This record gives sequence, structure tokens and C-alpha cells, in this order.
Amino acid sequence: MKKYSPLLVLFLLTVLGSCSKDILDSKPLTSYSDATLWQDSTLVKLYLTYIYSTVPSEYDAPDNLLACLTDEGANNRSFEPSVTVNQAQYNAGNVPYNTWTPYYNAIRQCNVFLSKINSVPQSAALKSRMAGEVHFLRALYYHYLHNYYGNFPIITSPLGLSDPALFTPKSSDDSCINFILADCDSAISLLPVKYAAADVGRATQGAAWALKTRVNLYAGRWQAASDAAEKVMGLGIYGLFPDYQGIFLPANEENKEVIFDKQYVADATGLTNSFDAYNGPPNLTAFSSGVNDPTQNLVDLYEMTDGTPFDWNNPVEAAQPYANRDPRMNASVIHDSTVWQGQIADMKPGSVWSPLSRPSATGYYLAKMMNPNFVYVGGTIAGNNNFILFRYAELLLNYAEAQYKLGNTEVARTYVNMIRARPSVNMPPISAANFTFDSYVHERRVELAFEGLRLWDINRWKQGPPYRGSDIYGVSITGTSPRTYSRIKIETRVFLDPKMYLFPIPQTEIDKYPNHSLAQSAGW
Repeated sequence: MKKYSPLLVLFLLTVLGSCSKDILDSKPLTSYSDATLWQDSTLVKLYLTYIYSTVPSEYDAPDNLLACLTDEGANNRSFEPSVTVNQAQYNAGNVPYNTWTPYYNAIRQCNVFLSKINSVPQSAALKSRMAGEVHFLRALYYHYLHNYYGNFPIITSPLGLSDPALFTPKSSDDSCINFILADCDSAISLLPVKYAAADVGRATQGAAWALKTRVNLYAGRWQAASDAAEKVMGLGIYGLFPDYQGIFLPANEENKEVIFDKQYVADATGLTNSFDAYNGPPNLTAFSSGVNDPTQNLVDLYEMTDGTPFDWNNPVEAAQPYANRDPRMNASVIHDSTVWQGQIADMKPGSVWSPLSRPSATGYYLAKMMNPNFVYVGGTIAGNNNFILFRYAELLLNYAEAQYKLGNTEVARTYVNMIRARPSVNMPPISAANFTFDSYVHERRVELAFEGLRLWDINRWKQGPPYRGSDIYGVSITGTSPRTYSRIKIETRVFLDPKMYLFPIPQTEIDKYPNHSLAQSAGW
């Protein structure tokens, strides 16, 4: 998919995103009227590109990953929004994560597009395909709104400032879920299974089925989630990429595991990200980086290569805590002695890798999704690694969970073991006698770490107190040769109330409704 200049997309956002048609007709912002715009196929394609450009991505907030709202990550900056959330120091007046406004802005763009597409002078086939893409994108934005806030107002048309429907109340939770699923169905009916090279990156049938799987799974609709996952598997075009770390590297973009991703490039011709610059070791980025750091809570989850749990009480394992571990640990975490960009990581506090001015929060840096070839050059922090929203391993895990909940434990175990058998991982299969739901959860946590999904899993499983309101650990490194490693508490987090499973809608949004009639998120 061609990636247009962000300045041109921003221009279109300014021109096309307003509720007032006067702006569309104004000079010198643009010489295009609303009618002219929808008769110009190039501008229509740019409009669609803008909708893609705002797809949710962890790379768009590289200093504030969702992982740091969970036991996966800790932020080394005390002023970041994740710190506010983890200490329960927020309310509707100072919402640290306001996704309500930008997602509804994107939904409005989707609604405008769907209301205008039939007038575009393109072939019926292309118009149908583009409509399918937008149905998928609207479903995706509503899905994330639901994750953050619960039920929401369903808006299906572009509304002006004087339109009474602008103040639509929230629908029931079931209605919201059903609306998202209906948009997925519309997308499935209109989208191709795959594209020619020039259009790779656009929404496909597989992406829509994968979203439908996740939405049903989160809603506890196990059979529907299972059925949707089987549709993806039945397409026969996806599979597990052999190299776990390589899934996320620019050199392997659009590999067979990728179902849908947000695309970036490393120069001014399209969207860029600064994920590597914010999260790499500071001595290699020349930047105030290493912001989102893996916790010891996460590192302890990686099993020994024989499939047994890592144990700090085992003196051999404690003396060499990074030896003989699940290979996904080395692929995900920069730890003391990791070889990264040709250097051996020295994570002892005070080293150039963890300077006292801003050390790693935990004794670790992120390796997963990082580009080991990223080089900071002349003030440029732009990166081009794509962010994968849906990949085949998650699809298989979603299927395994649905099957487990349906009582098909052996089917669930088969799919979990399939992921463990990835060639670069090659972990022993879990036996039937040892397979439990906790086994599944463990595999999901290890496989999907730092991909922005852990928060939604904790929330939907209602596990806030043990995993969002508990102690967070890092590693203490002392001595020289040999070094001594020990697990230390670095933070105690707060999960005060079940209302924290949702975020409050910003009070500024509620104030826009007559008599503040928009219902706040439950409990807030």
C-alpha cells in the first residue's frame, strides 16, 4: 500500500475532518469543494490513507506503552501517564489516556467515506473493496473504544455540529458488540483474501475474521470466536514464521504470520515511528531512551529449556538466571550479557548501558519488536518497523482459549503446543496431565508480551488486583566476576476498584452533551 506524505495526510485531515463545509470551500487551504473531492479518485485514496494512518499502534506512543499498565513493563520516567494510572491518581478530569476523541474522529472519517463512496468515479469492484476496508477500520476503532470505555454511542453517519444525533446516548453492551461484528461481516463480504504487491498492508478478509475472533473472545462468545478463527485458518495463507524475533523486523515485513499491521517507513515519504529511539539502550541511541522496560515479573515467566519453571531458590539457576531459558526471553529482553548491536550489555547500574542519570527501571531493556540494526544518525530518530495488530500466533491462542472454554481441552493443548514448537522456540510440549487454563494463560503471556494485549486480557479476566495492583520487580546486579543477581521490588501499584477495568470518558467530552447526558464509564 503506497504510504503518502504525512504532511499531505495532515492537510487532508484539516480540510476533510471539519464539521463545517465552509472550511472545505475556503482559500487558501484548498481549492476543492466537497463535491469536487469525491469526484477525484486520487483525493479519495488519500482520504482512505488518512483513515489507515490513525490505526491504533503501540509505536505511536513509544514512550508510554500499554505494557507499562500491566506486570509486563515499567516506565523509567516518573511523569509518564502510566505512572498516574498505576498509582490510581486519575479521574475523568485528568484522564491520562484519552483515546475517546481521536477514535471518534477516525470513526467520523469512516462514516464520511461510506456516505460518499458511491459517488466516486471508480469501478464498482474498487468502490466495494474500499468500502470493505472502511467497514473493517470502523470496526477496529469501535473495538478499541470498547476495550477502553465499555459500551459507547453507535454513530453510523457523519454528523454536523447542529445535528441532534450528535448527542446519541450509549447503546447496550451487547448492541455495541453486535455492531462491531456486523461491520466485520460487511468487511468480509467485500474484501479480498490477499492483494497484489502494491496494495499489501490493506485490510483483508483474514484481518476482518481475526478481528471478529478477538471481539467474540473478549465477549465470552466462545463458539463464535472458534468459528471465526477456523475461517482464518481455513484460508490457508497464514502460518507461524520460523524465527520468533524475526517476525517483527523490517527485513521480514508481511511475512506469513502477519494478518494485519500498521505500516511505517523511515523517511519523509510516509508515516514514521520513534519506537527504537525511545526504547533502545541509551548508549546506542544518543537519546533519552530505554523508557519502557521489561519487568522481572515477566522475565521470571520464561521457562527453562526443559520446560520446568525458573526458580530463584535454585542456586544454579539464580547464579546464571539467563542461561538455558525459553528462547523467547532472549528474543524479547535485553539483559545483562545480551549481545546487542555487536556489544555485550552491561546492565549493572552506573554503566553506560544503565547510567545513573536515567537507569533502566528494572535492569532490562526491550528487545522484542526492536530493530537491532537501528542507528541514531544526526538527530534522526525515525524508524520503519511495522506494528502488527493481528498475527497468526494470537489467532491460534484465541482459538485455543475458545476451545478450552467449550470443553475441548485436548484441542486447546494441541494449538498451544503448536506455538511452543516454532523452530526458533522449540520448547517441550505440555503434557495432557499438566495442561490447565493457567498453562494456556502462561503461554499467552510469554508469546504476546509487549504487543499491547496483556491489559485487555487482565481486564476481561477480572485479574486486576493480582496483576495491576501488585508489586513490580526488577533485578539487582552486584559484583564483578562472578556477578550476583537478585530479585528486588521496585514499585507497588494500586488497583483500588473494579471501575479501573475501564477508563473514564474525559469530562470535556461529557460536558459537550446537553445536561451532561452522556453516561460515564461504569463506576466513574
